[in-house]
Amino acid sequence: MTRSEFTQKIKNFLVKTREILKRNKVKIILGICIFIPALLVIIAIAFITNYLSTTPQIIHTYPETEQAWDDYLRPVEIEFNVPVLANKFEAKITPRIEGDWVWEPFLGFANLTQKGKFYPKETLYPNQRVVFYIIGVSRLFKEEDHELPLTITTGSESEVASTIPSEGEKDVQKDNGIVINLNKKNNFNSEFVFSFKPEVEFEVSNLFSDKIEIKPKTGFTQNTEYELKIQRRPIRYNFVETEIIEFTDYTYESKLIFNTTKEPLIENFEPQGNGVRDDAVIKVEFEVPMNKESVEANFLIEPEVEGAFEWQGEEDKIFTFKPVKLNKDTNYKVTFTKGIKSTVDGSTEKDLTFEFKTLGAVTVTSVSPADNSSWVAESTAISITFDQEVDNESAQSKFSISPSIAGSFSWEGNTMHFHPENWLSYITTYTVNIDSGIKSIYGLDGTSTFASRFTTRANEISIGGIPQMYQPYGSFSCNIYSALMLLAWKGHYPGASNLIAEIGYNENQSNGQWTGNPYKEFVGNADGSWGYGVYWDPIKNVFANRGIYTEVVHGWSIQGMAYKLLEGHPIIIWRHNGESSFYNKDWVAADGTYVYAINGQHGSVVIGFRGSPDNPTEFLINDPWYGQMWYSAYYLDLYWSWMNRTALIVY
Repeated sequence: MTRSEFTQKIKNFLVKTREILKRNKVKIILGICIFIPALLVIIAIAFITNYLSTTPQIIHTYPETEQAWDDYLRPVEIEFNVPVLANKFEAKITPRIEGDWVWEPFLGFANLTQKGKFYPKETLYPNQRVVFYIIGVSRLFKEEDHELPLTITTGSESEVASTIPSEGEKDVQKDNGIVINLNKKNNFNSEFVFSFKPEVEFEVSNLFSDKIEIKPKTGFTQNTEYELKIQRRPIRYNFVETEIIEFTDYTYESKLIFNTTKEPLIENFEPQGNGVRDDAVIKVEFEVPMNKESVEANFLIEPEVEGAFEWQGEEDKIFTFKPVKLNKDTNYKVTFTKGIKSTVDGSTEKDLTFEFKTLGAVTVTSVSPADNSSWVAESTAISITFDQEVDNESAQSKFSISPSIAGSFSWEGNTMHFHPENWLSYITTYTVNIDSGIKSIYGLDGTSTFASRFTTRANEISIGGIPQMYQPYGSFSCNIYSALMLLAWKGHYPGASNLIAEIGYNENQSNGQWTGNPYKEFVGNADGSWGYGVYWDPIKNVFANRGIYTEVVHGWSIQGMAYKLLEGHPIIIWRHNGESSFYNKDWVAADGTYVYAINGQHGSVVIGFRGSPDNPTEFLINDPWYGQMWYSAYYLDLYWSWMNRTALIVY
């Protein structure tokens, strides 16, 4: 077939097709009008059927379950598998953290949502377990109450990976800054604190990045060995106020030692810094023997002061100027104007200068405990460091502390230590005052007062050696793991499944209700991944099988519990978890036993308390879900009361 014949056949086919469409135009349009609505109805029915048959679950989160929240600037994300009623559920967070939840409307419906984000207003301490617990999750047209958890941890602290300059580096330029390279971005959970020796005024930038920069305000002093102390402490940070709201003790400390560049032709000079005595001698050591006449002729000191030149040694390298007397609290500048010559006729091309400051009025440079510090140990001594040598008796006479306590003094260089005769009182704010008038040895007497406050810690009792164990994610074995912690404390390690097998278990249900008896057996399956739990008598038998004496107490009190902890006896309690919706779940077991039960029944191990036994304020618990935490005595007693304040004391 030729190309023209093929082209003609195509044209004929198109003409016939157009005539068929013209004749059947109405039928085609009618078919489309019927087909599309029918298809939409089928799709809608399929969607609704799938929606009503799908139980709400969390299908996506950031961070993922049990993963680290390494970036507080990225919100926590939660996505459900189906749209749920936005006004029915409540998102709780433990530990408590301020922030805002933003839930996206589903297809424009404000009351439905499938995705939400939590924007924190503050941070938590690093390496802390965080539980997001969403209760009351329900679908449209459904009467239901689902509880969906997300457990994550806060990020770990950043570590110093390298520094610029590096350790031991020489010839560091005086105007150079210092860069602290971290192994990862500082996620607002740590504060790095820096101090120089000799002292340097400096500014810190990019504290919450992976590269912290330190810039001296007036540059480093040349020909000086500096020691930079780097300390890190965990913090909590408020994004709204852009400030640190809480911190704990330092957890990391290192030092960086480096040397600044030598000033040309000068090997060394003194005095240096801000603490120079008024009888100091100016001493300069040159790199090569110098022409004495040219050095003396080009020497200047500002402000001007009378004095005498001297040279030390046989090589004419060490020049001294002995002032009659320097003024106190004065900045001095020493200059060798350009043109001084060496013995081989070399000469300088620029002025050589250095500065120092004589001692002024006595001031306090540091205090321990630090101002406004809290949770100070009752055995702490108080230390005051002055910027210079002072008359010890004079300084001691200007010291006072309120509330007043007896004590004695000792000295270490310029640091005065006050040792209380008896331990400090618990939960007490002390004010340390230093009055003006402290006599200086080489500077000026103090003209200003100084005050600092600190608060001692609460009385705290805790039983050591009890391991923290976690129940598997999503399991119902909190009572089992509470027992496992104290069995391990006693030197026994049976494992969760073995313990359930030893107790016995019943996973049967009738009409959606358990038929087991938690007073005799574990209600749930063999590995504890599903069920209700077990009560005190079976747990008591487990300890008795190993020769461990225990005691079950009902209707107890937090005061009675505190006294037992004071005696060194940890306690397993049955309580409400403080998160789930509270309602009755009673049933009658297959053996006829009436079982009192609540939604959210939970087990924990109490290992310590704060306050006095007669008035405890907080309890330290090893919780198999949340981890070790301090819990308000009020709320612990409230949630414990819903299980008749029942406890198992382990002796």
